[in-house]
Amino acid sequence: MAGGHPRSGGGQGLRGLQRGLMDWQIATPEEKAVVRNFTAIDVRNELGEGPLWHGREEALYWIDVERQFLYRLFPGRNLVEAARLADRASAITEGPGGLWVLTASGLCPLDRLLDGSRDTDLPPAAFNDGKCDASGRFWAGTLDRRPDKPRGGLYMRDLTGQWLERDAGIWAGNGLGWSRDGTRMFFVDTNAGCIYRYDVAPGTGSLAKRNRIASFDLADGKPDGMTVDADDNIWCTFWDGWRIEKLSPDGDQLKQISLPVPRPSCCTFGGRDMRTLFLTSSRTGLDARQLENAPLSGCLFVIEGCGKGATTYRLANSRQDDWGMTR
Repeated sequence: MAGGHPRSGGGQGLRGLQRGLMDWQIATPEEKAVVRNFTAIDVRNELGEGPLWHGREEALYWIDVERQFLYRLFPGRNLVEAARLADRASAITEGPGGLWVLTASGLCPLDRLLDGSRDTDLPPAAFNDGKCDASGRFWAGTLDRRPDKPRGGLYMRDLTGQWLERDAGIWAGNGLGWSRDGTRMFFVDTNAGCIYRYDVAPGTGSLAKRNRIASFDLADGKPDGMTVDADDNIWCTFWDGWRIEKLSPDGDQLKQISLPVPRPSCCTFGGRDMRTLFLTSSRTGLDARQLENAPLSGCLFVIEGCGKGATTYRLANSRQDDWGMTR
C-alpha cells in the first residue's frame, strides 16, 4: 500500500454482505427502540480494531490485529480491499506522507509495515489504542500483561516526535477521545472497568484532574474502544458485553445498544456527513459453541441513526519519524 493506497491483497467484493439479520435493541432511561438500519460485513476478523474514517478517500480503514491485515472499505462501492502487514498493529492515523500505524512499540509510516518485516514478539508493556488530538499530537495507552499491578500508562507523541508519559498506574489503556474544544480528554482503562476524564491544556497537551466518570461491573463486559460524537458524548464498546453504550461527558448512560456479537472492540463515525457508525468486532478466544451462537463475530458493522461524529485529526509533521519510544 503505497502512499496510503492498497497495492496488495487486491480489491474484492464484499464477501457476505448481510443486512437486517436481526433487530438491535436500544434501551434508554426513557424509552426502548429498535435499530434495523445496519449492515454486517463478513470479513471474519480475529480481532478487528482501530477503525479510521479517511474523509478525502471516503473510505474506512481498520486492522485485524491477530491476522496482521489492513482493510479498506469504500461504503458507496461495496468494495473491501486488504493488505498484509509485516507486524502487529492496533491503530491507524493520517499523517505526513500518508497513513501511519501504531505497533506495540510505537508509530511508523504504513509503507514500512508493507515493505519490511518486524519482530512480532510483544513486549510485556505494549501500545494498544491511539488517536491524534487537534494539534496533531498522537496519544496512546499501554497495557501490561503482568497481572500483579497496574503498570500501563498514557503517552503522548509531541510535535517534535518525542514520546512523553502523561499518566501512569493504568491496567489496560484503551479507547480515547476529546471534547470539541479540546479541553477534556476521555480515556478507557479496560481492566479497571472505567472511563477517566482529564482536563487538558490544548496548547501543550498537559493533563490535570483525572476523574473517574464511569465505572462498570466487569462481569457485564469490559469497556473497550470508544469514540466521541459531535455533542461530546462517548460511544464505548464492551468486550464480552454484547453492547455499545452512549454516555454523556459526565459518564451518565444515555443509551445502550445490544449487539449480536459478544466482543465488539472499537468504533468510529464516518461517511460523507459523519453520521454512520462503524464498529469492529472479534472472534478471538471464542469456541465453536460461542461462534455458533454469535455467527457474526468478527464482522464489521455499519450502523445508521446514531447521530453525528466529531472531526478526525491528522498526525502533525515532526523532526523525526522514528519507530519507537524511549522509555
